[in-house]
Parts: sequence; C-alpha cells; structure tokens
Amino acid sequence: MVKERYDIIIYGAGAKARKLYSMISQLPINIKAFAVSQDQKAIGEFIEGLPVKSIADFTEHKDRTIVLIGVSEKFLPEINEQLNNLGFENVIPYPSNTFDLYPLIDFDFDNRQKKYKKLCIILAGYKEFLWDNVFHRLSAFMPDDVDVCVLSSGIYNPKLSELCRQNDWSYLRTHVNCVTLIQNLAIILHPNAEMIYKIDEDIFITKYFFSETLNVYNKINTDTRYYVGFVAPIIPINAYGHIRVLERLGLIETFENKFNKAKYLSNVSNQIESNPDVAKFFWGDGGFVPHLDKMAEMFYDDDIRFSICPIRFSIGAVLFSRSLWADMGGFKVIKGNPCMGVDEEQLCSYCITQSKIIAVAEKTVVGHLSFGSQNAEMKKYYLEHSDRFRLIY
Repeated sequence: MVKERYDIIIYGAGAKARKLYSMISQLPINIKAFAVSQDQKAIGEFIEGLPVKSIADFTEHKDRTIVLIGVSEKFLPEINEQLNNLGFENVIPYPSNTFDLYPLIDFDFDNRQKKYKKLCIILAGYKEFLWDNVFHRLSAFMPDDVDVCVLSSGIYNPKLSELCRQNDWSYLRTHVNCVTLIQNLAIILHPNAEMIYKIDEDIFITKYFFSETLNVYNKINTDTRYYVGFVAPIIPINAYGHIRVLERLGLIETFENKFNKAKYLSNVSNQIESNPDVAKFFWGDGGFVPHLDKMAEMFYDDDIRFSICPIRFSIGAVLFSRSLWADMGGFKVIKGNPCMGVDEEQLCSYCITQSKIIAVAEKTVVGHLSFGSQNAEMKKYYLEHSDRFRLIY
C-alpha cells in the first residue's frame, strides 16, 4: 500500500506520459510532478497543471519516491538504467490497464484469504446497529469454500476489524470513500476468485442464498439458451422482488388496497423505494408477510427455479463472475465521488447491452432493511421490532 509519505511522479512528458496521467486521473492517487532527464527542453513546463522537473530534483528523497514510467518501450532500457544509477528503487513500468495502478491506492488489508475460487465481499461500516443480526446470519450460512472480505469504504471500524478476526475473514478499508473503487480493489486482491458474491450491510441472508444463486447461475449457463449476467435472490424491498413476493403469497390485492398499484418500477416514485410503511409491510407489519426465515423455507419448497428481471435491479445481494467484472473493465470509478449506485447502473446496463440476463433465483429470499428515504424511519422500526429480523432457524 502507498502511504501519504510517498511522492508519486510520472517519468516522461510526451503522449505516453499524458495518457498515463489520464488513466490515473480517475483514481485517488496524487501525482506530484512529471519528470524527465536533465537535458530535456520540457523542464519548466506544465502538464495538466503539474510541473515538469528534472529527475535529479527528486534524488534527495528517492527512498520515498515512486516513479511511474510513461515513455515508449524503445526507451525503457535507457530510462531504467538512468533511474537505477540515480538510486530509485520504487519504479513501476507503464501499466497495461488501470487495475495495475490499484496497488498505489492508500488502503489497509488484513489478509486472511484461503485462495478459494469463490469470494464474498460485504460492504459495511455505516449501519452498525444492524451488524449483530446481519453478521450472525452471514456467519451461520457462509459456505466453507468461500473467502470472505468485509469492505469499509472511507472508514475504519475496530468492531468490524475484530469481527473479521474472530471469523477468520479478511478486512479491507480504503482511506477514500468510493464503493466502486473498494470493490475493484477487493477483487484484485483475491486473484483466485472466479465467482463473487456481493452483499450490502443492510441485507439479511437466509439459509439457501449462497447455494441456490450458484445453482441457478450454473443451470442457466448449461441448460438454457441464455447467457447469465448476474444472479440475485428474491428481495422483498426491491422494485422487482416485491411483486414476486406479493404474487407468490397472494397479496397483490391487499397491497394495492393499502398502498399503490403493484408495478415493476425502479424509481423513487414507486412506494417500494420511498414509503417506510411499505418497507414495514414487507417486514411483517400487519401480519400479512411471514417472518423472513419462514418465507425462505416456503419459497425453497416451490417448484419455480428462476425468473428473468426485465428492469433495473437493486444489487444489494448478487452473484457474478470475475470474467464479467473484467469484461466491464471493472466498476467505474469517479474521483472525488463516493460512487453510490454507479456499480448498480453499470452492471444492469452492461447486462442489457451485452445480452446477458439478470436472473432471480426464485427458491431463495433475503431481507433488505430499506431504501435511502425509508432509512430513518426503518432504523426506529428495526430497533423496536428486532424479533422480525432475528434468525429463527
């Protein structure tokens, strides 16, 4: 990892160096200057607002300087020799893609991975009041052959760090808050992972989530005419999932009499994403929807295996492949932006444009606390009705 005490410079002042800077510009990496050999005319000029200096100007602090090479390959032997003679040891050749630059990001990683082919990344750090139930469920149902890494974007929490230690899970935190950045970094740090579960900290996992999403993923690839993008469980507080729950429980009319017309619509104008009373309804308020774990058993006993979601899907709990993530170029990172929802929009859009389906595993259901505008009221509800969120079997 790169701490703040390091100076990062780009060696070069031509097109290659400028392209390298462009690659870096979307990452939270601060470049101090461009550098060239002592006889270059570019010294004293500015590129992207950064000064072009002689490489000799950095020799005094060469032990805390990282040099990124931004020159044509034919000059590399000469440049490497020059840098070696000047005593620079932290030299990185021209990267083939942005992922090669992720080791430069300021992060902390408690690495306990077992190098399994399956990885579960859990975004957490901001809803501590949920953790007792959320992480109890995760530890209860986590398969033995899955590496687990808890991700804290822009925050460090000692309780999470200790929880990970107790469960022998990895803990990753970045100093900058960007949820797409930290997910990319986690995947990069787990090179053996071929399948990736991504879970948010307000998701309540049930017994069949891990096995059934993977079963559906494999079934679609081998037994159907579809290509799968990602697989998700039924999620009641979700633009698609809430209607599937209503239909299977025979509650469409009840819901429409209490709230609004049941429509597949991912938009804050839809009450499933805005009205806290709707969220309470799906957590059992009024006695219409059964306890989450009872519903999980009911759905698992049904014959329906999977359905295809035709609208934007909220990706609080999903399974996708490393190859899909790589083909997308990773999740988009916007410097200076926490990137909330960017991964969701990108993943859903990519699946549509690349003819890959969003599959919903109908034999498994998980709980979602609430959407943003429901959160304040649902936190109160959660604290007052903890029995509705607690694992019962």
